[in-house]
Amino acid sequence: MPKGKVLVAVLNWGLGHATRCIPVIRSLQQQNFQPVIASDGKALSFLKNEFPELVSYELKPLHITYGSRSAFNFPYLMVKSLFWNVQLKKDAALVHSIHKNEGLTGIISDGRPYAYHRDVPSAYITHQLQVKSSIFSELSTVIHRQLIRRFDECWVPDIAPPHNICGPMSQWKNADIALRYIGFPSDLTVQKRTSGYDHAAIIAGAEPERTTLEKRLIACFRELAGKNIILAGSKERSSEKISDNLELIGMASRAEVGQVISQSDTLVVRGGYSTIMDLIKLQRTALLVPTPGQTEQLYLAKHLKRHHYFDRVSQAQLSAERIRQFSKRKYRSNNVAFTGFDLGEVFGLFEGE
Repeated sequence: MPKGKVLVAVLNWGLGHATRCIPVIRSLQQQNFQPVIASDGKALSFLKNEFPELVSYELKPLHITYGSRSAFNFPYLMVKSLFWNVQLKKDAALVHSIHKNEGLTGIISDGRPYAYHRDVPSAYITHQLQVKSSIFSELSTVIHRQLIRRFDECWVPDIAPPHNICGPMSQWKNADIALRYIGFPSDLTVQKRTSGYDHAAIIAGAEPERTTLEKRLIACFRELAGKNIILAGSKERSSEKISDNLELIGMASRAEVGQVISQSDTLVVRGGYSTIMDLIKLQRTALLVPTPGQTEQLYLAKHLKRHHYFDRVSQAQLSAERIRQFSKRKYRSNNVAFTGFDLGEVFGLFEGE
């Protein structure tokens, strides 16, 4: 018997928030809840394609981009965040309307801090309990935690301290809201090695930095021997054969992403947290290339290298030689205490438990 409708509201920043919500939505279905999707832009299109049978709603678009020059990304993002906050506030009225239409029994918000309703049990998904934003970190953390308190629970995609992957970022001492560490939500599965690739790159994120990294990787991979592939992470990018040993896929399916991660010798990835969780799930390491000015990615790459889970290099210093120097023996993510992913218990929030 169906247990009720649960709204899953997803931030449209690249596809990371959308991909990590795939196992959340599937878990809801397995527990006999009826998921309702809400997002905008590419994230909404992606989830509608993944779950065509589900009811979906469009939220106000944020139109997230980076600055025209990498050196100015951080101040650009700080200024733009004021505009994005105004747009996100409109989620509250839209969620109220969705609840009126659907009669929700629960809300799960991934990265949309205004997607809640005071009469509906709600959970907020984030690994940024301490926001890393350079000189604004302390203020940003205070503001973010105040927004998190609007929800009944905070679900953290990480394992519980002291062995959590994100270090201080996913910790909140003496939190005055229920924190639940839910493991690493990834829908990918390990695939047997067949005819894989010598070098593979997985690109994600907003423009123009996505294209900047793509061009740099093409130049690097042209110098690397073997069978190579780039997953460009863009529907607007046409797939093509770059050279005899280099293939580029514009927008790969999740099955193709899992296959490339499982079957490639050396991986170079953008370094967003959802990609990192995919790699941990598949017990693979990689060379991380964080987005310039994206302080969360820069912090995570540095933290994970210090603990020898992943290597890192700046986008400006990425080269064929640096890729050759990457050692899978030195950096290993397969010693992470992976505990699986089971939301059966936390869904009790939507049943009054």
